[in-house]
Amino acid sequence: MEDAIELNEKFLAEHLGVKAEELSRLNKIELRVDTSCHNLQVTGEILSSLDSLRMNDSIIKCFRDIGTSFRFVRILHLARCELREV
Repeated sequence: MEDAIELNEKFLAEHLGVKAEELSRLNKIELRVDTSCHNLQVTGEILSSLDSLRMNDSIIKCFRDIGTSFRFVRILHLARCELREV
C-alpha cells in the first residue's frame, strides 16, 4: 500500500463538499473506498464526531484496513465489501 492516497482533510472536504473546519462536526457519512489505494489511518481523527459510517460497496479485504481511528463510530455498514478476514 505504498502508493495509497491518504484521505486527509483537504481530500475529504473536497469530496464531501464541505469546508475543512466542518469535518470534525459531521456525525454521519457514506464513503466508498478501496483500501488497497486509499489509506484510512487518519480519517477517523479528522471525522472525530462520526458515530455512523456507511462504506457499502467498498473494497475492504480486512477489518485492519479500516484502522483504529474511528473511535466513536457505533454504527458501521460494510455490505458488499469483499471482506475476507475479520
